[in-house]
Amino acid sequence: MKAQLKDIFSPDVELETYSPPDRRDFAIFVQLFVGPEGADGADTFNSCICSPGKIAELVARKGYIIADPLLIFEEYDLQKIKEVINTYCQSCSGENWPELVPKLLRLGRWEFEDYRPYRK
Repeated sequence: MKAQLKDIFSPDVELETYSPPDRRDFAIFVQLFVGPEGADGADTFNSCICSPGKIAELVARKGYIIADPLLIFEEYDLQKIKEVINTYCQSCSGENWPELVPKLLRLGRWEFEDYRPYRK
């Protein structure tokens, strides 16, 4: 089994039409919908896609940055971002979805990462 990027969404901007004032200075919260290749359904991985310049700006402003996770791209190019993420997904393989998820955690925080079933 391999993983596949099904969709990418940002609640902050319309990714398809978004163009930062400086393509080399940006930070965007995104939700990556990743699921088994060729199957319906996907899990959500939350991340921040940003440029090295934006990281430097944030560190300079506060003196530090606490970030988990970040996907760092030199410039904003949505097609390239999608290609890179999907290529990474395709490089992940396993016998089943639970075996794939730990490899996908490099992309973002999994929606079920801290989930604990309720027990009476």
